Amino acid sequence: HAHVYDTHSNTFEDETWQDTWNVRDRELKFCLGNIPNNPPGCSNCDSAKPNPRYMCQTLKTDHTRWEAFGSKDDNKHDVSVTVMITGGTAGLNADSLRKRIADLAFWKEEDTSLSMTDEVVGSKLNFVLGNLLPGSAEPMMRLMNGQFDETSIDILMADVLPKDVKATNVYARVTPARVTPDRVTPDSVTPDPVTPAASSAFVQTLIGTGIMILINTLSVF
Repeated sequence: HAHVYDTHSNTFEDETWQDTWNVRDRELKFCLGNIPNNPPGCSNCDSAKPNPRYMCQTLKTDHTRWEAFGSKDDNKHDVSVTVMITGGTAGLNADSLRKRIADLAFWKEEDTSLSMTDEVVGSKLNFVLGNLLPGSAEPMMRLMNGQFDETSIDILMADVLPKDVKATNVYARVTPARVTPDRVTPDSVTPDPVTPAASSAFVQTLIGTGIMILINTLSVF
């Protein structure tokens, strides 16, 4: 920490003294390749496997934090978060659940959806974090999976599940973006199928036209 703190206290064999160090006076900035004048090798801010040559800086705690993750990939992705529960879905509050998952992902509540499915044992709550910024799906998935384990599920889901409902497993994954009205593209539009009746009428019209042409041709001779 010599680059942050100018005074360091030391103790050795009952002797205590202080040293004064030169401090870092340069402005902190993100370790990302798309930021000007960053040194070579400063290409990502993957906190799961940090580069020891660079210091880390915490990101914002709202949805704008994902603006720090840039990507040239134009493919759209969602993050699906599955919560397995026991105790049934009768007393669940969908709005509270959506807000909790959105808050944990630092994402927008209005872009977080929830569907519920009854399983053989228990029920499955499937949340979809959509309309994500390019390049943010993978780090968002890692963030969600990193927060949930056997010791933290009850804490993170506290106050949004009834007392008789227990979350047993939570996992997140990246999925292709769902097609919504805002995302409709020419490739996603399926043409209307041709019905047998319409096909038959077209064939009859074609045959009738051919016969009339043949009759008119013969009448000339």
